[in-house]
Amino acid sequence: RRRIPLQEALMTALCAANVAAGAPPLGDGRRREAFLIKGRDAEKRLAARVNGLYVAEDNLVAERPVYRKADQERPTLLFYNEEKKYWRICHQLDAKGEFAKAKDKGDRPWQVSRPWKVFEGNKEYAEDPDMKVVFLDVANLPPDEEVEICLPQLPAGAFAPPPAAGSKREAPSSSSSSAAPAEKKAKKDKSEKAEKEERSEKAEKAEKAEKARPDKKTENGGAVSAGAASASGAGVGGLPEDAPPGHLAHQRVKVELAHNRACLDFMKDKVKIRFQTTASLVKGDMKAALVIARACFVKFQDEGWDKDQVTNFRNECYDRFAGRSAAPAPAAKVAEAAKIVSRAAPGQAEDGRRVAPGQEGTSRADPGKTEGGRAEGDAHRAAVGGATHALAEEKIRQAEEGKSSSSSSSSSDSDSG
Repeated sequence: RRRIPLQEALMTALCAANVAAGAPPLGDGRRREAFLIKGRDAEKRLAARVNGLYVAEDNLVAERPVYRKADQERPTLLFYNEEKKYWRICHQLDAKGEFAKAKDKGDRPWQVSRPWKVFEGNKEYAEDPDMKVVFLDVANLPPDEEVEICLPQLPAGAFAPPPAAGSKREAPSSSSSSAAPAEKKAKKDKSEKAEKEERSEKAEKAEKAEKARPDKKTENGGAVSAGAASASGAGVGGLPEDAPPGHLAHQRVKVELAHNRACLDFMKDKVKIRFQTTASLVKGDMKAALVIARACFVKFQDEGWDKDQVTNFRNECYDRFAGRSAAPAPAAKVAEAAKIVSRAAPGQAEDGRRVAPGQEGTSRADPGKTEGGRAEGDAHRAAVGGATHALAEEKIRQAEEGKSSSSSSSSSDSDSG
């Protein structure tokens, strides 16, 4: 969190918005709409929450952009509510209350003519005539203006100056805004159609490629079709199918550049679940991490999966993307591990407790609660679920060390006798 010149703050926020959308940091960021909310007295309630720099995201609500404040620690969104015909400032799209609101049908926040009302507590809102939304022209930023942001710093050399003077960008006027919704809808429909066709074409190519592979076999030797692979959730390039356009996952999954990961929060049975996907586990590809995170959100919300199920799904996505696959352990090794590890050492009961000489085997514990019972159960589940060679070998190694230690002890006793 720092207070920096407006020009630097705006470039940082634009880059963060691009990365969150899966685009290069310096892609088309300077075309995003941005504005300042200012004028709210710093001593008044929620001033620090509403005042600040906001940048448009790619998502639309009621055919209008969603704007996000440049603060990753305290999320703040500004968007239009079509049902109640007013602009809202709150912490998420489905929030029940607002930090501030304005009952106005303006196409953009800076076109709002009515005063903003700010929450004062006890379900009361008070008008603040000093609170204003100021559109930012990248080529003509206010001089000597500073703003507080909470975003990762740009890497060295990433800062790009604004366009040269003379290429002034005008704020969208109210006269041209009447045709904007229809044009946006047409563009959105066209874009969605193109994306759908592209996905269909890629899926068809992938299916043909899979069918042409002679080496892709099932456990019983049968060939695996691309259709069967896609049924398990695999998408193009090893990624799962992304959340549909307009799905809430595109709003709730966010990028944390400082930690190189995509994160989401989800409420299940009144318990908040924090979940993440790490870019380093998908070859540093943040876009892949975002796709997997959004697919996980769909599993939480639309399919009702619990956290363990979604975690397993995420790990499978990691493995598919990286081209990893776990080889099942040979049944003989697993059986041997179970047999050796579950065998109690001399002078011990089956549950591992020491007993007096000559009383071995007289005290039997519940095999489901003993170390041997757990080891045998682990080995059985490993054999059924396809455990790795490493698991079986580790159990055998530990058991053989125990045998070696026991043999040394017996030899020592024999010599002394």
